[in-house]
Amino acid sequence: MKERIIELEKILEAVCGTYENNCSKCPRKAECEEYCKLSQIEEIVNL
Repeated sequence: MKERIIELEKILEAVCGTYENNCSKCPRKAECEEYCKLSQIEEIVNL
């Protein structure tokens, strides 16, 4: 799971600055949602 989070971070870093004011137009919205879910799961597991 950690590897996927790192992979998603690299993908999202390239586009987030462009679309941060309107995420609905971002072509990587699905990856962003996956990243958020995985990050939350990792946070819960590491408590």
